[in-house]
Amino acid sequence: MKKFEDIRSPDQIWEFTTGVFTKLLYRGVSGNQSKILAENILVGVPRMRQLRVKMNTCEQAALFDEFYKTCFDYFREEIEDKEPFGLKTDSWIYKEPDANERIYHGHFGAYDGGGYQFEFSRNSRETWKGLRELQDNVWIRYGTRAVFLDFAIYSANANLLCVVKLLFELIPTGGVISSSRLFALKLFLFSSLADYLVLICELVFLFLTIYLIFLAVVRACKSKRNTFRKNKKSKLLDYSILAMSLLASSAGLTRYVVLTQFQMKHKADLVNSTAYRNFDFMIQLQKYFCHARCALLVALLIKMLTFLSLFKSVNLILSAFGKVKSELVTVTIMMFAIMTGFVVFGLIVFGDHVVQLYSVWSGLFTMLSLHVGGLYFYEEPEYASPKWAPIYFSAYILLVKIMYCNAFVALMIYGYDKAVKASVEDPSPHFIIRQVDAIFKFFLAKIKRYDLVRLREMDEIIRKNAADYDALQLILRKHGWTTLEINLVFKKYGVVRGDDLSIETMSEIYDDAHARNQLFIESDSHFRIAAEMEKVEKINCLFGE
Repeated sequence: MKKFEDIRSPDQIWEFTTGVFTKLLYRGVSGNQSKILAENILVGVPRMRQLRVKMNTCEQAALFDEFYKTCFDYFREEIEDKEPFGLKTDSWIYKEPDANERIYHGHFGAYDGGGYQFEFSRNSRETWKGLRELQDNVWIRYGTRAVFLDFAIYSANANLLCVVKLLFELIPTGGVISSSRLFALKLFLFSSLADYLVLICELVFLFLTIYLIFLAVVRACKSKRNTFRKNKKSKLLDYSILAMSLLASSAGLTRYVVLTQFQMKHKADLVNSTAYRNFDFMIQLQKYFCHARCALLVALLIKMLTFLSLFKSVNLILSAFGKVKSELVTVTIMMFAIMTGFVVFGLIVFGDHVVQLYSVWSGLFTMLSLHVGGLYFYEEPEYASPKWAPIYFSAYILLVKIMYCNAFVALMIYGYDKAVKASVEDPSPHFIIRQVDAIFKFFLAKIKRYDLVRLREMDEIIRKNAADYDALQLILRKHGWTTLEINLVFKKYGVVRGDDLSIETMSEIYDDAHARNQLFIESDSHFRIAAEMEKVEKINCLFGE
């Protein structure tokens, strides 16, 4: 018997359904309850349904008309068949999708919640009898494009409801492609102490969101447009965080209300129900809730960068991006242009033999993954084209992976150098050290330790003077002064590291440096002239002789 992922024909679908699936389903029957894998309770009953397409929904070559009387295309909503077929009884009549049903995306189409349905029974004999009747009368036949097995189980040990969807897609070219998807959600949100702690945190988060939105509205009414114009990016990020917080809170409240209503409505017959229970709407709410929280987390991490910029190293790195942003965008566009060219060339050379390059989007993702060492599929392109495969990937690694990665690194180094120079010229940003120092001095002033405050201020002045001393020393070194010459000139003007360096003293030192440079230029010119005159005299002596 084939495994689920190895099913390739309708007969194997029936073997799996009547064999593995039903045996697993009814193995642990206790009274009127089915236990799966000894620990999980079946919620409602499973459902088997199929979706079909109409006849003559595709065009075929006239040469093969005698071999094909009709044809069926891939599944699309506009060509979906909803007419009764076969026995034209319950499972052979189309049923419209429930209001809570959601579209399911498979490998070859998007399928709604309707179709021709067969609901299992709590009694194993009735289920086998119904499945045997469907199989004997060829329920899965020409025109069938998707067969679903839907069911839900609950595990008390984990307090999780697992909704399972098994899909068999019958493609027009023949064969079956199987896939599955499992959705887990908490049917009872508050069943332990940790759940109630989470509830308290969520309530605090909700109240903070409402309070911050109220403050934002009040400030916007007072400042009108001026505040937003001053710092557009920061305000836009703040408002985005508030909007995502409100969205996450709304999704959480809706999820709680829907689950509560569902428990009150189906508390008595949830487990012992003889009908299929649909949880698609609750799964969708859970997805929205998780997506809203993830988006909020990303926005908060971006917001954290504004606080991390109080550290000088982080501020320099962020400034480096800003200094070369246009160059980075240009290099990125060039890299993606070349990558697209390689992807198109790979599609032409390797065709459908390489799954990772079967489309432009998957090819772009594959090429990007090569930058982190993702050449695990090299055997497939080598098998498809032994000559082109080594040339193709060698050229890509050389042109894109090495050249453009080095270009990005060079741009970042260049931007970091510009950011360092800008920070030296404009030391205005208030880094975290200055903030902590200011808070510490404020605390000392509050406890009336003014002597320590003065000592801190003196230390700050000394550090500032030392920075001026080092900067002047660096300027003199750039002008060609040696360490001995710098020490002598500093001794001449009484300059000591940490003392106040006045503008007059710096001007005098600069004048000395300028005079020294002029003297050096003049003496150098004098030596050159003397050397030229000596050469002329030697030439005259030679010709005179």
